[in-house]
Amino acid sequence: MFQITFKLSKIHIEDIDNYIYNFDAGNWIVVESPEDDVLYIKGYFNSKNEIEENYQKLKRHLVWLSATPVISELKNTEWQNEYKKHFKPWRINHMHWVPTWRKNDYFIPDNDKVIYLDPGTAFGMMDHPSTRLCIKILMNFYTLNKESLSAKNMIDVGCGSGILSLSATRLGFGKIYAFDNDPIAVAICHRNMLENDISGNLVIESQDLQDAIHGKKADLILANILSKFQIHHAQVLINAIKPQGVLGLSGILKNELQEVKNTFANIIKKNKLPYILEVDEIDKWTSIVVS
Repeated sequence: MFQITFKLSKIHIEDIDNYIYNFDAGNWIVVESPEDDVLYIKGYFNSKNEIEENYQKLKRHLVWLSATPVISELKNTEWQNEYKKHFKPWRINHMHWVPTWRKNDYFIPDNDKVIYLDPGTAFGMMDHPSTRLCIKILMNFYTLNKESLSAKNMIDVGCGSGILSLSATRLGFGKIYAFDNDPIAVAICHRNMLENDISGNLVIESQDLQDAIHGKKADLILANILSKFQIHHAQVLINAIKPQGVLGLSGILKNELQEVKNTFANIIKKNKLPYILEVDEIDKWTSIVVS
């Protein structure tokens, strides 16, 4: 395993974060320094050729990039330890999300619920703002429907690591359907499913959005995907909402929010649907709830 590292000013955080998200560049990690105005960009690849190829791709999209990178080879133990530094446990109320390597030393109070995750290179990092916004929508739905949750179903659009669908299972949803068009993400989701001893009411498939949702409806739909796909499939997503159901959209940068919001608002108005739109945000990321 090889590591590439370079420094940038924090003024570039939106550019680099946008690149990682929009181009599914899960091998790159952004580390913010708490002490100064510096970002440490780290990438992990199997060879120096992969590093060169991916760094040049990064430079083509960030034409201003002139940083001098440092490349080093990591032993397996070094790679594992470096990778684990970037994922920390967190919680909302009685629900905990914990990296698998903290399973034996992270305390879970009695009656609390937990999901253990190893995100690998699949999107669905436990601390990413877009993931947290989706988790917030999920937890709000749980709070409002916990007495009847076993009769509710959920669709996880672009499941990534599986953090949303696994959490829904642990919270008590009756049925969950999760899919992603990336077979690696689906494999990681299956692995996390086994790690949490979850089976039965959760189905995970490798599918594209159009085929996956066709003919399906759900009480809760969560779509933490690129805004351009939300816009393209807006009608399909709206059609999949059950009566009194909720559609949660995340992964929307602030500068993309108005276009996504207008797209859904226009469809709702055109079809005279009884939905309202609510917006939330964390840092430069936003979410929209259609309910």
